[in-house]
Amino acid sequence: MDEVLKALEAIKKDLDNQRQEIREMGNNVTEKVTQNISRMFEEKFLTLEKNHENLKEVVENQEKRIHAIERQARKNNLIFFGIEESEKSYNNLERNFIIWTEQYLSLKISHNDIKEIKRIGKKDEKLRPIVVTFTTLGSYLVSMSPENDTETNLEKNTQINKKNKTQQIVASAKRSSSFSEGITKQGILNYVVKNTTNKTNNQNNQA
Repeated sequence: MDEVLKALEAIKKDLDNQRQEIREMGNNVTEKVTQNISRMFEEKFLTLEKNHENLKEVVENQEKRIHAIERQARKNNLIFFGIEESEKSYNNLERNFIIWTEQYLSLKISHNDIKEIKRIGKKDEKLRPIVVTFTTLGSYLVSMSPENDTETNLEKNTQINKKNKTQQIVASAKRSSSFSEGITKQGILNYVVKNTTNKTNNQNNQA
């Protein structure tokens, strides 16, 4: 009988040891799983953080490119005031502007030179200004400004009276025209004055 009790006691002790081992193994497995999950989340977070930084850099570069494109586009924009608002369509406005440019700036441009043209502001009794986006002509118009011409600057400084007289001629031509005109670029206005001056000088020389 004692032997049976000893055997049962030994079995119980073995079971207790096994339970303890299983409990420890369970704790180890739980710890390892927790560590693995933490490591996976950490790696995922680092990957997401890196992707976020990359996307942030891409967005910043895109914004810089957009700003550069906008600046470049604005360089080809000119605003014109006082052009008669008689157009009924986009094509009509474009055609009227081409006629005005040839008549008052002595420039022959085509539809291909104009990327976009539109009136700005709310339509009322006053003439709305026109914003023109040129394809390549914007820099050409600016380059023709007398302010970029040293010869013209000299002429402007030494012939004040002649310039004032010429401006009166230009003003008279404006009043008699079916197209009332104006332009924001002072250089372009000076260019019109210069053209009229040259024409007046040629007529005087011929006389």
